Parts: sequence; structure tokens; C-alpha cells
Amino acid sequence: MSREVARGDQAAVRMSRTSASGAGEDGSTLVVTGYLTAGSGVVRLAQIPLMPYRRGVTADQKASLANVVSVSSEIMHGTPCFAATRVPVQTLLDYIEDGDTLDNFLRDFTTVKREQAIQFLELAKAQLIECASS
Repeated sequence: MSREVARGDQAAVRMSRTSASGAGEDGSTLVVTGYLTAGSGVVRLAQIPLMPYRRGVTADQKASLANVVSVSSEIMHGTPCFAATRVPVQTLLDYIEDGDTLDNFLRDFTTVKREQAIQFLELAKAQLIECASS
């Protein structure tokens, strides 16, 4: 898998998943590569391995996530949103980052259920703890 994640007039950044020994659970590592277009040629600037690619979501978490977050190209261009709403989950994180309360968020976005928001935060917390512990 390889995809371009940024491009300018003379530069591009590509993210890819490559196989490597000692890498993630599925034997791959995320790699970011920078390219510079110079005249008629392309020069690779850097190739930086980021971290092992992990599939740390359990089957139970995936099942729980389906009731909390949905991703569809038909809704908000594929931005992760709270299920059955058009409210991006990033909005809740932005509220918290700005020092707002969960109650303020729920008051402003009435289509999001309290249980959804709490479950999203619990799943995010579990993933953060898993990542920090590994």
C-alpha cells in the first residue's frame, strides 16, 4: 500500500506500508518518504520509518465502535462521524481541547447521544493506553 499524502509544485510526501522483520503484528512498518522534483528528475529526500503498523482494535471494540462512529464517503466526505449523525468525532475532541465540557458539546450537537460520546472517549482512552503500554 502506498499513497501520496501531500504535494506541492516541486515536492511530494508519500506514505507507504512496507514489510520488514521485527515490524508490526502483520509484519509491516509505516514509512514516510519525501521527494523533490528537480528539473526532469525526482530526488528522494528522506525515508523515515515511523512505527510498526498495529491492528490493536479487538473484535469487541470494533463491534462497539460500529454503534459509536461511522465512516462513509456519502457523509461528510468520509470524515469519521458519530453514528447516525453528521457530527465529526473531531468536534468533541476540539471541545475538550478548548476546555469545554461534555455537556456543552451535547447541548450544541443534540443528535449525538451521551452514551455515544462517552463510549467514544472510553475507546480512545483504551487505544491510547494500549499504544503507550506497547
